[in-house]
Amino acid sequence: MERPAYVYALAVVGVFAALGAGLGLAANFTLGFFIEQFVDPGTDPLDSTQIGILLLVSIFVIYATGPVAAGLAGVGLGRMLPDREATAAVVAGVGCFVGFFLFAGLALFLTFSVLAEYGAGTGAGAGGGGGGGGSGGPIDPSALGTLMVQVGLPVGLVGLATAYVTARVSGQPRQ
Repeated sequence: MERPAYVYALAVVGVFAALGAGLGLAANFTLGFFIEQFVDPGTDPLDSTQIGILLLVSIFVIYATGPVAAGLAGVGLGRMLPDREATAAVVAGVGCFVGFFLFAGLALFLTFSVLAEYGAGTGAGAGGGGGGGGSGGPIDPSALGTLMVQVGLPVGLVGLATAYVTARVSGQPRQ
């Protein structure tokens, strides 16, 4: 008896959520460790070049991991649905696209929450604490949201393509 397609899509979304939580917590703990090593108590962690670079690297890793995770999910679904190429492709594409938003959202939230713990201003509000006005932090959260949509599209396409190709070559040879 075959499972309905939505079960596979929910599994993909769940895996993306687990990866996002894991990646976000790893970035949170790592940034916390380095803040304690490099930043004097009471100082804004983002005034440290090392912490700023680590934050940017963490954000890059979050967005760069999405297509890799989608490729793995697509291969897995393609192998589970070898005679249903179109179903595997659509389920993987939609599951990866939706799952990426949960993945990136969780990872970014957990990454940035460590900065709030140490008193860094990361919001996009005006003022932000001291001379010059502008944003309250180095990165505009709305820009990260736009980037999430831009990266979500190729993530969904990677899931779709890898599921289709894998299902196509995993199925029974056609005569």
